[in-house]
Amino acid sequence: MHASTQPSIPINGRFSSLVIKISIPTSPAWAHDVVVNATVAWNLAQVWQSSAGPTYTFVEANDGSATAKVSYDMPKAYAGIAVGWTNYNFEPGSRTSVKSTQTYLDPNVFNAAQAGNLTARQYAFWLAIHELGRVLGLGSILDSSDIMDPMATPARALDPPMFSTLDLYAVHVLASGSAPAFVTLPSDVQNQRVDARTFLSPAQPQTPVPEFQSYYGMIATICTMVALMIIRRRK
Repeated sequence: MHASTQPSIPINGRFSSLVIKISIPTSPAWAHDVVVNATVAWNLAQVWQSSAGPTYTFVEANDGSATAKVSYDMPKAYAGIAVGWTNYNFEPGSRTSVKSTQTYLDPNVFNAAQAGNLTARQYAFWLAIHELGRVLGLGSILDSSDIMDPMATPARALDPPMFSTLDLYAVHVLASGSAPAFVTLPSDVQNQRVDARTFLSPAQPQTPVPEFQSYYGMIATICTMVALMIIRRRK
């Protein structure tokens, strides 16, 4: 039994390489960009949280060298129980050292027909962030405001995709070389949350298509783009 006054999250395993090459289907284009945005959010959130500490970095690689693969196809074994699923392939003789992963994302969400559906795109971003947390080795935490909560119902399209201090701290522990059964937040650290969308910006060249989570977000992004254009013209 695991007991602590501070929040904890179970660990499924860890990649030994800090660079995780990920294969993302290029079609449909909007779905590809949503998953890329999710990798950017995880990359930048880790740097923001751990300062100069070790971090994992997702790098897209569709040349056959990827160790993390994504597909928009849900096997029948999972179709009735999940809208996202990640399988682990461990190194021989190990139950913590991850050799590769395979992530499945619901084709009912990640398909060409949903390109103009704002709600579907929001939900897709939430799912992609969640499953990439699985790729990084994170288990589930029963906290409806945390991105690693497993209840990924369509209603989550209305929820902001929130990283918690616990999530980012746990990934930092894994990047540092440890893979305990649980990671518990230190007693002097408060478990706070940050919206994953704050790490996506038109100013970030890694972000191919900013995901508009609401009309407010769309207006804010347009204003940012206009401001950047004005600044560039003044230079």
